[in-house]
Amino acid sequence: APGSGAAYLLRRRAAATARDDALARATAVAGQVHEELAELADDARRLAVQDQRLAGGATPMCLNGAYLVPVDGADAFAAAVEGLRDRYADCRFELAGPWPAYSFVTMDEP
Repeated sequence: APGSGAAYLLRRRAAATARDDALARATAVAGQVHEELAELADDARRLAVQDQRLAGGATPMCLNGAYLVPVDGADAFAAAVEGLRDRYADCRFELAGPWPAYSFVTMDEP
């Protein structure tokens, strides 16, 4: 049918724009979330995001963070994560730990 190629290209362009917009929003939200959580921690690291297949999620991971939270700040940190879940209802948050502080150890060369 005449014009079907042009319509197809417009749909492809619209889909690409929507993906780009979603990625930009996810990147911005990840930065905001990390900054807020880092304020409650003694130290914080942004780690490499895991492959979606390894992470077991239906959507790509946009933030993988490690936060060195003092014991007496753990409840406030967990409450902050709950608040983020409410604020960003379209995002999935997983809080795990406590874990050994491997992400915060540096090895000095001998």
